[in-house]
Amino acid sequence: MKKIQELAFRFAAIPAPSGFAAGRLDAIAEAAAPYAPEIRRTPGGSLLLHRPGTGRKIALCTHVDDPGFLATYREESGAMRVNPLGFDNLPAAYGAPVVSSKGVPGVLSAGNPKDLKAADLLLTPFGEAETGDAFVLASPAAVHGDKLVGAGIAAGLSAAILLDVLADMDMSADLTLVFTGHHMLGARDAAPAIELAAPDVAVTLSALPEGAVKCGKGAAVCHQSGYAVSDPALLAQLTEAADEVQHDFKGGAVSDLSAIQRVGAGVPAAAIGYAVQDPGTLIERADLRDAEKVAEMLKKFLLKG
Repeated sequence: MKKIQELAFRFAAIPAPSGFAAGRLDAIAEAAAPYAPEIRRTPGGSLLLHRPGTGRKIALCTHVDDPGFLATYREESGAMRVNPLGFDNLPAAYGAPVVSSKGVPGVLSAGNPKDLKAADLLLTPFGEAETGDAFVLASPAAVHGDKLVGAGIAAGLSAAILLDVLADMDMSADLTLVFTGHHMLGARDAAPAIELAAPDVAVTLSALPEGAVKCGKGAAVCHQSGYAVSDPALLAQLTEAADEVQHDFKGGAVSDLSAIQRVGAGVPAAAIGYAVQDPGTLIERADLRDAEKVAEMLKKFLLKG
């Protein structure tokens, strides 16, 4: 678990607003270099890590971007107006520290905090910021018991889980890991990556807002995700690979699952996940034990080729 935690902290520390996640993707590629003989990028920026094998071709997909804000206009005061980049929890933004993908810190405020609207948000940058710069909430990652806490921790943790699977891989499957960076905007940018990888089957990994799926209760299989239904046969294989599993029937509104299923003549795909508390806030939390269970499930699934 220590390796997963270290990688999650490393990735979460790199600002990755949706559409501006190149820095985090570069760090993932660097960490994966010893285990992935082939590293590619799609024209849209998605990262593909390929480890050849003699078994069936399997793709594991996750997004690594976080919701954020795009600076659109500078006021005479020096403060900047912002538009949300997949960010829909406006109360969590008020008074929050932020940092841009270029490393410029700042703080968010509002002219009318009582009835907060996106148009009310003002960003005061503490450094050279320009219109077109993208920002995310900023808080250092920390450990609280079995939980990892901090802005962006879920995206970092999902990437760490897949790299842990890649590093410990001792199986015949032909494996491609896909990391995307436009997910929070609703862009289904796993689709072109899957077209390049041309897998026999694909599995998407997401952090699920805690509800029916609970933190500390292990991995979850998603019967529905993003208005798409997981392939039943593939979902059964994933369920069988888990010591115990939670079941999610609701699914998130944003998912690459439906896009992957429509690539080419169609790719059988299923969704899995783990619970996250207070997503998109400074105190986003995920349980390290859940991450370990997800990694174990994927390793057992891959062992069957």
